[in-house]
Amino acid sequence: MVAAATSSLCEAANASVQGHASEEKLISSAKQVAASTAQLLVACKVKADQDSEAMRRLQAAGNAVKRASDNLVRAAQKAAFGKAGDDDVVVKTKFVGGIAQVCD
Repeated sequence: MVAAATSSLCEAANASVQGHASEEKLISSAKQVAASTAQLLVACKVKADQDSEAMRRLQAAGNAVKRASDNLVRAAQKAAFGKAGDDDVVVKTKFVGGIAQVCD
């Protein structure tokens, strides 16, 4: 599950860099990686010794994946928001001239 989510994330990142995919796909893929990793950690906690060095390292790795996914989501959202702000609005005065209002 984690491998499939990671593969999807890599494909989305590659497509996004090439301009063939939206930031939403990248965000969705990053969230899926974080969710799959969290699910794997829960399964490991059930079966593994909570005080083992391996479990502590696995938990640290899982936390690193979550932080990296969160950072990627924030960066993609920022990029998507920046793109939305770049759109120019063209107002044709002959269409709205009659309905213009002055606000006090």
